[in-house]
Amino acid sequence: MTGLELGLTQKSYGKVLKVTCKDGSIAEGVMIEWTTEQDNEPHGESITLRTSKSPFVEILTAEIKSITALNNSISTICIAETPSAFNRLQAQS
Repeated sequence: MTGLELGLTQKSYGKVLKVTCKDGSIAEGVMIEWTTEQDNEPHGESITLRTSKSPFVEILTAEIKSITALNNSISTICIAETPSAFNRLQAQS
């Protein structure tokens, strides 16, 4: 599936997403990048998340089963501070 087929738009940047992959793995974090297939040859289109465990998690859209927006109020700046700041903000919502 492409990012558009998965429901991604320019408004997805900075949103907290839950990404479920076809192999059953799940990643949750702020979307910080959406790379086109042409810009990511030979691997294909991908998204990059900033999570509480890793600053960069790249996932190929071909490996994604579904994407769910979890909380639209947390920005990438908050996530970048510390994982504890991320956890505090999630607890407030």
